[in-house]
Amino acid sequence: MQGKLNSCKPLLSTLISVAFAASLGCNGLPSTNSSSTTQSGPQTYMAPIVAGSSLPASPPTSYPGIIGGATKYLAAYTIDDAVTPGTFSQSTTSFSGTQQGTSIHDSGSLTVLARGLRSLATTYAYNPNYGKSMAYSPAQTGSYAVELAGQSGGVVQLLGQAATPIVATSSCPSYATAQTFQFITLPAAVISTTPESDTWNPATQTAFGSVSVVSSGTDFTFNSIQQFTLPVNGAAPGKLTANATSPTGACSSTPYGYVISSPADVVITNPGDSQSATPAAAIGIGPTGLLVENNGNNGTKQSTSYFLGAGTGAIGVPQPTSPLTTSDVVGKQYLGFVYGSGVYNGSGPTGWSSTLASFGFATQPSTCASVVPSTPTLIYGGDFPSKNPADPNVQTNGGYGNCNLAIDLGTQSSTSNGLYPSATVTMTTGFSANTTNKTNTFSAVAVVGQLQGKYVILLIGKDATQAWSMYLMQSN
Repeated sequence: MQGKLNSCKPLLSTLISVAFAASLGCNGLPSTNSSSTTQSGPQTYMAPIVAGSSLPASPPTSYPGIIGGATKYLAAYTIDDAVTPGTFSQSTTSFSGTQQGTSIHDSGSLTVLARGLRSLATTYAYNPNYGKSMAYSPAQTGSYAVELAGQSGGVVQLLGQAATPIVATSSCPSYATAQTFQFITLPAAVISTTPESDTWNPATQTAFGSVSVVSSGTDFTFNSIQQFTLPVNGAAPGKLTANATSPTGACSSTPYGYVISSPADVVITNPGDSQSATPAAAIGIGPTGLLVENNGNNGTKQSTSYFLGAGTGAIGVPQPTSPLTTSDVVGKQYLGFVYGSGVYNGSGPTGWSSTLASFGFATQPSTCASVVPSTPTLIYGGDFPSKNPADPNVQTNGGYGNCNLAIDLGTQSSTSNGLYPSATVTMTTGFSANTTNKTNTFSAVAVVGQLQGKYVILLIGKDATQAWSMYLMQSN
């Protein structure tokens, strides 16, 4: 492995290297291990590449209901909910095709619904694939964001796009003492052969893991990387091997905020695959510890080209310093998203879904008993009636959704606080994204931690056909 990056060197990603070269240089940056609990102005977030898009193959004459199309790019989001009405925008930086520089893809206003859910109304969208933009009147609704307490990150889902983690990147993090994070992969369309762009092979590629992060100024070292595949048929998760045990990176100012880049000389190799690749990963760590990684495949054949998570990246939280009380975790209320990755059909993903979800109830509906019998480690939830959380009946009821899903966390690992390696998910036929026409139960792995005193549940699993992930944030 070559030496560390110069601390002012920008990301090496093919997609954004030119843009980074034009970005600001390094600064003396304070520690970001603490955060205020309210947002006083616009917050900038980094968002990784995610799989999933409903864009048409050719330019339509109009764009009703089709928003943006930036899911194949590392993106920046700006959300300002300190004003009324709030505002949001999504932008990318690229120098290919019709886009030359930084471009806003989507923008509009936001309102805050019950339990802190952000409802986004898009008034402008630009699609660089076609070089076309459109103003919407009335505004297009159906986009949502869940922000963590303290606005250190969250998850956003724009209409026609998949749920995307976002992380605050207003400054570089500081970890003079090593901090261990646990993460899950951001899955993509399932493939069982040689991986292609934006695919994931759960049999051979990382599903979850952990990493220890330490910094000195703007230089970062990622120690003790542990990566595992999903458990199969009750067996223990399979452990993978990272060739680079202590890859390095550097934090610098970019169009996506202050982002850590891990250099392209890092090599990750999976057992059972003789190929290797040299990823250029982009990592954002928020002021309260949310970790989001773009794995650097940038539209190329993925093979083993990833750093922490496979698929298109990773999302993680600091590992708790002591075992969690599971009854306390499942006793809270959450908002978030359920992402079904679909499968790879030879030319691209098909059958993927992304669904806003609510878990936990102030008063549990009697219908929950028909989902699956309750256990001390189980939490009920579901989608929203007509996929509309703004419905007056939903808002009057406190912003809670249906009861057609259940997560049983199972037993917490005795060696990794906050890791639940034997979780189970049950989807009834009432869940809008369940296309099996029967109750669908499958094994999963969950990572649980706290950010700003609020729980975060990150879960990944696979049923008979596709991968499923859940990103749940404790609601206000």
